[in-house]
Amino acid sequence: MSFTYFRGPLLLSVFLIGFLGLSRPSQAQISRLKKSKLSNKLQHISQEGGIEQLNPKLNSRQVASTEVFRLGGKPYVVIDAIPLGACEDLIKELKSLGGIHLTFYGGLVSGLIPLDRVLDMENCKALGFARESPKRAGIGIVTSQGDAAFQADEARNEFQVSGQGSKIGILSDSYNARGGAAQGVQNGDLPGPGNPFGNDTPVDVLLEFSSPVGSDEGRGMAELIHDVAPGADLAFASAFFGQANFAQSIIDLKDANCNIIVDDILYFAEPMFQDGVIAQAVDEVSAEGVHYFSATGNFGTSSYESEFRGQGPFLLQERDRGQDIGNYLVHDFDPGPGVDIFQEVTVPPGGNLRLIFQWDQPFASNCVSCPGSANDVDIFIANSPNLDDIFLSLSSLANNLGMDPIEITQDTLNRGSSPITLYVLIGKFINGLNSPDPSFIKYVNIGADDSNNLEYGDNPSTSYGHANALNSSGVGASAFFNTPTFNSTLSRPLVNNFSSRGGVPIFFDRLGNRLSTTEIRQTPDFVGPDGTNTSFFGFDITGDPDNFPNFFGTSAAAPHVAAVAALAHELDNSLSPEAMRQLLNSTAQDMDDPLTSGFDSGFDFRTGFGFIQAREALAQLGNPPAPAELISLEAECATIGANWTLVADPRASEGYYVVYEGEDGPNKTSASLGPQETGEDFEVQFDFQISQAGDYFFFVHSLTPSSNDDSYWVSVDGGEFRLWFQGFVLNDNFNWVPYQAIGQGNP
Repeated sequence: MSFTYFRGPLLLSVFLIGFLGLSRPSQAQISRLKKSKLSNKLQHISQEGGIEQLNPKLNSRQVASTEVFRLGGKPYVVIDAIPLGACEDLIKELKSLGGIHLTFYGGLVSGLIPLDRVLDMENCKALGFARESPKRAGIGIVTSQGDAAFQADEARNEFQVSGQGSKIGILSDSYNARGGAAQGVQNGDLPGPGNPFGNDTPVDVLLEFSSPVGSDEGRGMAELIHDVAPGADLAFASAFFGQANFAQSIIDLKDANCNIIVDDILYFAEPMFQDGVIAQAVDEVSAEGVHYFSATGNFGTSSYESEFRGQGPFLLQERDRGQDIGNYLVHDFDPGPGVDIFQEVTVPPGGNLRLIFQWDQPFASNCVSCPGSANDVDIFIANSPNLDDIFLSLSSLANNLGMDPIEITQDTLNRGSSPITLYVLIGKFINGLNSPDPSFIKYVNIGADDSNNLEYGDNPSTSYGHANALNSSGVGASAFFNTPTFNSTLSRPLVNNFSSRGGVPIFFDRLGNRLSTTEIRQTPDFVGPDGTNTSFFGFDITGDPDNFPNFFGTSAAAPHVAAVAALAHELDNSLSPEAMRQLLNSTAQDMDDPLTSGFDSGFDFRTGFGFIQAREALAQLGNPPAPAELISLEAECATIGANWTLVADPRASEGYYVVYEGEDGPNKTSASLGPQETGEDFEVQFDFQISQAGDYFFFVHSLTPSSNDDSYWVSVDGGEFRLWFQGFVLNDNFNWVPYQAIGQGNP
């Protein structure tokens, strides 16, 4: 009865969100958990002043809760709330408590409540239930390796596109909470006034998360998009103010003329088996022609799902004081003739366990008149496989009747040096209640980010919420160094082990009516590159030849794919969202799900239709424009200075290339060896004639193994020398690169 998981690559997450209670609950406190309008975590956060304990089993140190953040020096908590009547009435009451950024979408109200007024929400007459709103967020001096990994650089050059005519909206945590955007513009990594390549339209920031805890992941996404589609305009809105605000920001970006939107956020309380308010907003903008892309998540296959098999009833008790929790019909994890009501979990040192648990009942928050859950199901974390040894502070037991069918356990962080063992128990609360049993139950462990050895599990799905919306294009992730462009031993890209698996069933329509036929959607749609460079976001890896930080996760893959959509839109602006999705699907390179036997031809729930191929997608839209005149300048035909060497190489154009090997050494870059020091020995000169006046574009076929090999000075007809070190792909292959000098574009 055990499964063990390990810490894996970078998650979508910006914050590690969790609360483990400090005080031992009394009988009155246990009773209040079922009667309260607030989740048990909201109560604990307020009672303990925003302080939490990392793991009561290890008596871990106390830390400030990451559910609480400061705006203007004042602590707030983001909440999602279900009204008893009109959303406007609840918003009015929450405003009287000092709530800010309050809005509603469907039947859900979201916003920020001052920490010291959280418990006062109990007195709001229009409030049905409120819970914390946990979530995760997954050109210039730096060029993303993803640009070459899926051939976007070749597509731009061949079809002479840059994404012009598109405005791409980005939804993440923050854009410039930490500063640095202005420097990104000056370096050419972002568009705006002063961009050295003339991309001077500033990023349109609709809503910023101006808290010190903002990571500016949205700006990292913007850099990746600008690498692939430098001609596209960009917009940003923070998605960190609750689900209803997220949904409204999708609409706002569409109203700000964004024809493409991409996000990397998952709210843990989004419905699994029904389209929630965020998914509804995605469908709304898609119906108006917006192409929507979403990161599918970084949870691998860390999940459990089953039909519900009730046993009991059993009386559950809290471990520290032996207080009664209540009578439950508990789930039998063993699908065979045996009975096993506890699932053993091993949390390794540095590991974490946090379960998002749902069952097949409709969400009350989906609309004002939606029915909500007909039963009350809870999930518990136990110290041992005994009914009287429950960690109440780790468990989740809100009153779900008429509300949303979801429970979220608290973070179980193992900061010790040895593994710890815990036990999961799931049960339907039956104290005086006559309610139906759930038919289907499921949890996703968002505390782990790669595959687990899970008893009774079969690598089930983990990508849920709006990434699984009918009109959302879900994007999985493949590290750039695991693609054939950067790894010549591969014929196909390899999916990251943490990239979430699709296949979560849809049981209900948005109004809460059970569907006659369960719907299984094709998620993810395709895979994009991650692990690529930004100027500031992520961490540097040892495997690439530069010192720039690498951005991992489906958070990095999704913006790459959104940028390719902008290139395609420039060639054909009549493409509908469905036509765009079919274009990218049909031209993707098929990939394999490593957890299934044999090769998965065509669609599979881990890699979708495969790895995006930008050039092939654009080729489907038409032939590249024919140049009026094409002039080839071959190395063996040039006047080569004494410090340069002519090298034979079958990979080079016409079989030869030139390399600088002067006395200054192989690491003497021409960025430091300026033209004032040069003479004929330092130069390669090409002489040619043009047949007609016009704009001529200069491309170089370059082998650039490291950042020590990526800069040159260029002069035409004896004119000013201009430094060129933009756009080079750092790998061991030849790549076509368009000329772009600092202060002057191509031509």
